[in-house]
Amino acid sequence: MNSPPAYQRIEFPAELASLGLLEGHISTLMEEQGIADETRHDIHVCVNEAAANAVDHGSQFRGERKIVLEYRFDPGRIVLLLSDSGGRTFDPGYFRELAIRRDWGIGGRGILLMHELMDEVSYFFVPGQRTTVMLVKELRPAPAQDKGKSE
Repeated sequence: MNSPPAYQRIEFPAELASLGLLEGHISTLMEEQGIADETRHDIHVCVNEAAANAVDHGSQFRGERKIVLEYRFDPGRIVLLLSDSGGRTFDPGYFRELAIRRDWGIGGRGILLMHELMDEVSYFFVPGQRTTVMLVKELRPAPAQDKGKSE
């Protein structure tokens, strides 16, 4: 029986300036894998949302704390784990439902958006230590004309 591939791991300080570094890393990774533009867009949006939430809500903009992204490519899909180091628990279902029921302007729809764009979204809590969001996206190869294009 084959074991799944190991997760690759990157860490960055829990500050907004780190989000650009993360986005660049993810862009390069997806380009190297030949992932279709639409799928790359969905992954970008969701990783950025999860990372921004980890910096803001999970780590409270404390740069000495770390945000960790782990990822692996399984056959036909990518699995991403994004963790903060604050460990503040919350009810994702509550915020998802609230976003469906309210129209409040800017912000507050990230959880709903992640559920709409990804194939699987799960949350794991270790109170006071970390919160992890798992994002899974089925991958379709990029059509021949999309390969090599950047966003």
